[in-house]
Amino acid sequence: MSAKDFRSIKISQREAAEFFNVDSATVRKTAQMHNMKAPYNLMAITRAYIDRLRDVATSKDKMSSERVDLVQEQARLAKAKADDQEMKNAVNEGELVSSAEVELAWSEIVAAIRAGVLAMGSRLAPELTGLKTERQMKARIDKEAHTLLTDLSDESPH
Repeated sequence: MSAKDFRSIKISQREAAEFFNVDSATVRKTAQMHNMKAPYNLMAITRAYIDRLRDVATSKDKMSSERVDLVQEQARLAKAKADDQEMKNAVNEGELVSSAEVELAWSEIVAAIRAGVLAMGSRLAPELTGLKTERQMKARIDKEAHTLLTDLSDESPH
């Protein structure tokens, strides 16, 4: 049978339902979507039914994709909440401090180092004038630098 032969075949709603193995309501809805009236041209109702199946499959794929997106978003939200709670716990336990606190602490450390280094000249000048050799001066400056750094490390917050 050629395609031309199928175009001439007419079938009723009941026959189409039997042919596609669906109920009459499905055939009726398919025909209405394509502005068809019974008796139906076999080729036309078959194409209409295939289009309907494609539409249903596409909408199921879309719904499935949307469900996957929703699940991923829910997982992302749950992870964000868990991360947030973990940070709050770390702050409460003193394991995590704010960047403002870190900045303040470093500012204090840098200020103390600066003050100590700047004061070295006035503290050492009288002693260095009494020393005879460059080696003695270097040893005294090294000792003062070591003392300054030791004092600062003892004062630094832990």
